[in-house]
Amino acid sequence: MRDWVVRGGAETGTLVALLYLHAGIADELEAVTASVQSLAGGEHVHPIVRSLRNSVGAADKFAAFLSDLRISIDQSTSLPAELRRELHERLAQQHSEGRPS
Repeated sequence: MRDWVVRGGAETGTLVALLYLHAGIADELEAVTASVQSLAGGEHVHPIVRSLRNSVGAADKFAAFLSDLRISIDQSTSLPAELRRELHERLAQQHSEGRPS
């Protein structure tokens, strides 16, 4: 998805931000994890954190992806201010969830 943002520019980046943050991919990942946890029991580990632990440099790549999304949101002229604020809040949440412990 980061390649789409980098190659597609601000408009594509805005679309990716909406797909990922606005009741999209990030929420689906969380819902799947909650379902698995309720079935299997045990510690709840966000799927992004789990994936970041599995690859050297993954945390840096994820941080760069979130940074690209932030820039796309900031540069967008088509997003209403309220939606822009919501996306920034979701970015902050993703950033904090993406920090491996």
